[in-house]
Amino acid sequence: MFSKSSKLIISLLITTVLLSACSLSFNIDKEKPQFVDDKPMIEEVLDNKPAKKTAGLKKFKSYADLDLFLASNNKSSLREKETKVLEPVASINYFKDNPSDDFRESDILKQSSDFVYTIVRNQVMILRTGPEENLLLKKIDFNSTPQGLLLSGKKLIVYGYEEDLSKKEASDFYFIKIFDLSSPSEPSLINDYSFEGLINNIFIENNHLYLLTESEIKDQGSGRTLAKVLESDKLLASSCDGVEKCFAPDVFYFDSNYSKARFLNINVIDLEDAFSSLGGQVYLLSEDHRVFSSNASIFISYLETLNTSLLEFEAKREIIYPLLSELDK
Repeated sequence: MFSKSSKLIISLLITTVLLSACSLSFNIDKEKPQFVDDKPMIEEVLDNKPAKKTAGLKKFKSYADLDLFLASNNKSSLREKETKVLEPVASINYFKDNPSDDFRESDILKQSSDFVYTIVRNQVMILRTGPEENLLLKKIDFNSTPQGLLLSGKKLIVYGYEEDLSKKEASDFYFIKIFDLSSPSEPSLINDYSFEGLINNIFIENNHLYLLTESEIKDQGSGRTLAKVLESDKLLASSCDGVEKCFAPDVFYFDSNYSKARFLNINVIDLEDAFSSLGGQVYLLSEDHRVFSSNASIFISYLETLNTSLLEFEAKREIIYPLLSELDK
């Protein structure tokens, strides 16, 4: 026989667990920044324990399978009026009070050796610093306002919100421009990308630029489910059959129920090889997933679905039962 207090303890335990959120930690493999076939780019870790069923990652075999999954599992579209605007989950503080000394982090001012790089309105200025005066070497003009800078060796990365209406269409785009600084007075543009979606984070790890964006699920009749990527103002095809330039990332999803789905896009640019293809992977998230990220780490939190009957049985056996007298047992 269980007392009223014992039943109350079980009830509180169940309620506490049901209302709590679990989190997954994904660490980018520093030794292998490129992608392995049929495997997610990031390693799944769950408190050093085997991942539970609802945390398991699966991969779509094709974009057609993705569309079919969304048609049957996505209960509500992000394109509904009340959720028209997709807010970034962990937006970047572009304008910090103090410049970052970490080359992997973005800022509006960067310094390397005797050179300073800074954003002034729609320009990036390059200056040579000296003991008596600073010498302005170059002004780089942009059609859209830059929002952040990163440095990697002799590469300058500039990014910002795309204000060119011809590229934006009905969506948000961010541009990434990479310059070769072999001659700081005459920097040359070597990569020019525009990514659809809102920025979650951007950082450098192991000579690779990681751009994390979140994007809406497009209408099924739009002909393109994933976010668009432009290279030198040209749309990259989502199928690589018979085309020279394409971007067809693998798409992974969680073994859980979906509603109001959205995409987390992990785009990767090799900063050592300007001619290498754009890399990346996509993760299908539900409204219960939240994304947090820092250099070389990505965290996705989710609500764990539990079997309350099993939880109650385990609570009785492991917590309440040892407290009972021999008579009550």
